[in-house]
This record gives sequence, C-alpha cells and structure tokens, in this order.
Amino acid sequence: MVEHKNPNLKNKAVFVDRDMVMGIPARVFVATVLLTFFTAFVFCKYLPLLLGIAASLVLSLLILLPVYLVHRDDPEAYMVWLRSLFTAARLTASRSTRRRVLMLTHRAGGDLHIQSIFSTQESHP
Repeated sequence: MVEHKNPNLKNKAVFVDRDMVMGIPARVFVATVLLTFFTAFVFCKYLPLLLGIAASLVLSLLILLPVYLVHRDDPEAYMVWLRSLFTAARLTASRSTRRRVLMLTHRAGGDLHIQSIFSTQESHP
C-alpha cells in the first residue's frame, strides 16, 4: 500500500495505540487471569494438590488460547461481542423479513431450472 504524502491523512497514535499484553487487550487479559486464578484456587482447595495444579493448568490453556486466537486478528473483538450481548434488538426476531430464495438446477437438456424454495412453481427463462 502506498503511503500518503498528505500529513492530514496519516493515522494518529490515538487511533492505533492499544494496551496489549501477549497479544490480548489488557482489560481482557486481566479478567482472564483473574478467572484463571480463581479456578486454580477452587481446584487446589477441593481436589488433591497435584491434581488441582494440573487441572488449573489445563483450564488456563483452555481459557487463554481461544482468547488469544480471537484477538490475534481483531484486537477490538471483545468490544463487538459485548455490544452484541447487551443489545436488546439483536435478541428478538421481530425485525426479520422473509426473503425470496431461488434455487438454480440443471435440467437433463442442459437448460437452467429456476425454482423458489418456498414454492414448487417453475419459471422459464
């Protein structure tokens, strides 16, 4: 990509500066580490010590690896997820609209056959 010569078109640090820890946004990393420490405490409290340590290591990998993979390409992924989680409009089906879906198939002679999925009527080109 060619860099712009106009200084007004360059990205400013305020738009690209993010607090990241190991490729994960700092807020998400702190929450994930706190969750991992809590589960490690519970595992070590109610399981034998060596089994609790092993289980907490496995669980921390199962938690941290997906968090890292999600935020590897999109550091703001958690913001989109939180917005969609708390947006009431996305939890209702009242805004859905029924769309016409057509299916194209080949006939034996090589012609195309157009058929709606919701009805069995044929339309000829």
